[in-house]
Amino acid sequence: LNLSGGQMRAKKDPAAALGYFQNAAEIEEKILKVDPADSSAEERLADTCKYMADALSRLGDVPQALSCYRKSAEHLERLSAAATPPDWNESVHAVTARAGAAAMQARIGASQLASRECNALSSRLENIPGNSRDIAFQFFRAEAYEYLGYAYRDIAAASSPAERNQYTVLAAKALWQSVRIFDDVGTHGGLDAPGAREASEVAAELAKCDGTVAKQ
Repeated sequence: LNLSGGQMRAKKDPAAALGYFQNAAEIEEKILKVDPADSSAEERLADTCKYMADALSRLGDVPQALSCYRKSAEHLERLSAAATPPDWNESVHAVTARAGAAAMQARIGASQLASRECNALSSRLENIPGNSRDIAFQFFRAEAYEYLGYAYRDIAAASSPAERNQYTVLAAKALWQSVRIFDDVGTHGGLDAPGAREASEVAAELAKCDGTVAKQ
């Protein structure tokens, strides 16, 4: 399973990637103006908004990243609601985007709001059905738990010392779920080199969280 090239661009060179994504978003928005029912264009726009948010987050533009994560989630939720039968991949993607938004909320000082959002997202993710043998779906779930873990981590960083450990534990639990799913995908031969690097990054963040909890 290949990670999106957009995601890789956002990590390697977010400044250059941002311009690329902005141009791509403009194209998809023009297509949707002509045909608002073009679900493929809306899906591409949702992905592009999420990649823009990732790049903006890495560049430190938290308010714009928050806006882009929300836009991505709104498109994905609309697509998921309109699909017959339900598109569970889109539902999981929407959780990922909402978790990204929650992390940005924590960074601008709205940690309590972000906490409530993450708790609701965790429950939503647990209740999304899907085929455990579908490698693509499992990868999307791993990414959703990854973003939830990062959101809880950012909430912990913005919280009082008394609450920090609680949110770090929640971050570790979400990241552990992500690592577990990545490991399962790898066991079935569905993880390529970029995917393995992603899994390694999540495992490293999990180790940091575990180390922080152990020191408390």
